[in-house]
Amino acid sequence: MKKIIYIVSFISFGIILLLSSCSKKILDYNDPNNINTDSYFNTPEQIQEGATGIYSAFFYDHLMGWRWEEMFDALGNEFSCRPAALSNEAAIVAFWHYQFNNNNDVVTGYWQFLYRIVLRSNLVLFKGQEYLDKNKDNNAMVTQSMGEAYFLRGWAYSQLAFYWRRVPIRTNYDQTANVFPARSTSADDEWAVAESDYK
Repeated sequence: MKKIIYIVSFISFGIILLLSSCSKKILDYNDPNNINTDSYFNTPEQIQEGATGIYSAFFYDHLMGWRWEEMFDALGNEFSCRPAALSNEAAIVAFWHYQFNNNNDVVTGYWQFLYRIVLRSNLVLFKGQEYLDKNKDNNAMVTQSMGEAYFLRGWAYSQLAFYWRRVPIRTNYDQTANVFPARSTSADDEWAVAESDYK
């Protein structure tokens, strides 16, 4: 019985050694479900998909469906409001009474939406420029995608300048050296970014 156990153990050990020597070849492959900036956004079609992805930010938290309109209509005194207890819209009622702060989820949602546009635009601009530098051609699909990214980032910074005045400015996709940027010294900095992007 002990002999059989030793033989089985020896064979198992041999199989483990054999598999471990081959495992690098067997298991070393790119995961098609693991998309990152190294494995994607490398062709004109993928860069165009990245530009299309910028627009999906407009669907964030029903922002363009109702939240944004109600927030700005309330700030413009464009409607009469029922009490918060009746309307179940305390965040919107706070705007109508001009009693909102940075804890209002409509305010934070709008801030996140704008910076989501900035991030995605920066990605398209980074990968688009990388593609143009490598291929030494002006691919129409890539330049159009970059144009859309510049426009949307410029619009986002114009909104940030208008509503918050001094905000952190991020114009590069790689933020490893700029994880927590300081706020700009004045709104003129954001307007300058917006104007440059529009040009």
